[in-house]
Amino acid sequence: MTIIATCRHVLTPEEDLGMSCATKTYNRGLMIAVAYQTLCTRCYHQALEDDDVLLTLEAEAEWTCYRITYSTNWMGVVNLQWYRDRGLLHKVARVMESDSRFSDAWRAGDVVEFEEVTESYSCGRIDVYGTGDPYGDEIGVPPMRSEDWNQFGFWLDDFETDRMWTLAELTAEYEKTNPPIRWDSKEETS
Repeated sequence: MTIIATCRHVLTPEEDLGMSCATKTYNRGLMIAVAYQTLCTRCYHQALEDDDVLLTLEAEAEWTCYRITYSTNWMGVVNLQWYRDRGLLHKVARVMESDSRFSDAWRAGDVVEFEEVTESYSCGRIDVYGTGDPYGDEIGVPPMRSEDWNQFGFWLDDFETDRMWTLAELTAEYEKTNPPIRWDSKEETS
């Protein structure tokens, strides 16, 4: 009688009876799962070395407990009218140091006037992973000062929860150890 292990190696009563174990895996929806299988001794020891074997029920519970992770996804603000409406632009003049690569109208030495942003703002969304949705979820984020956006994003990179938090919950937790986020005062926030 030939016995083939889950690892597809042949088990023989004389040489290798195999090892029944629980291992870390992912299901077809790319969600965390546990595989109960019998591996040949060589594959079992390799799985142990790779830290893929779940030796206790507690280890299985810890593995299958979804951890929700968050990541900012910048989408703006890119509209100068938005800045103009808030008085966050001022006119500047610069002397062209070289010919423009974009227009024949500007040559080296020409004085060019344009509007420059005085306070940069960023907005977009927070991508949320680990909720069970294979494409992830998202949370809309209204405009905040760009420095705050960057710092909030760095903080989120290392932050995990056991359920999906709201923007209000995330910002409240963030502001416990960081300066308050400076939101756009003209923006409607919910």
